[in-house]
Amino acid sequence: MSTAVRSLATNLNAANEQLDSCQNVAETAISAMRQMLGKNSAASRFDKLNPQQRAMILFAARLKPSEYINKPLLSLSLSDRDAVRQAIISLTDLAKTFGCVSLSRDQFLSQPKPRVVKSIGVKREAIGEEDELSREIQDINALAAELALEVEQQNRC
Repeated sequence: MSTAVRSLATNLNAANEQLDSCQNVAETAISAMRQMLGKNSAASRFDKLNPQQRAMILFAARLKPSEYINKPLLSLSLSDRDAVRQAIISLTDLAKTFGCVSLSRDQFLSQPKPRVVKSIGVKREAIGEEDELSREIQDINALAAELALEVEQQNRC
């Protein structure tokens, strides 16, 4: 390796270490400021929520929104704060469930069209009882396969 390349590599390593230490210093400073203010990021975000959002979290935490709606998070008891934490985790999981689903009005308000099994092109009277039962089972299996495909596509989101 040439001297210039070694020097460049050394300078690059020193710059990376300095950047890492700056990031650590920044994180430490932010943590110290929060500690001085007596607040953490979760409490800060909770306190900035509008009343409806707070009410949803408090309701999920099984706390009376009318009693707690105007209280900052850190003024609650430890058990109440833990209930709020659990509620936020549950609501976050719920949001992930619906994150990739279309929530348009037609998904909720329109009536699904009934599926029609394709006719087999042969008169039913001409088929024996066993053949008719077999054909109906095949039709049901085809519908089940279509539904399984739809469910699999929804789960890929």
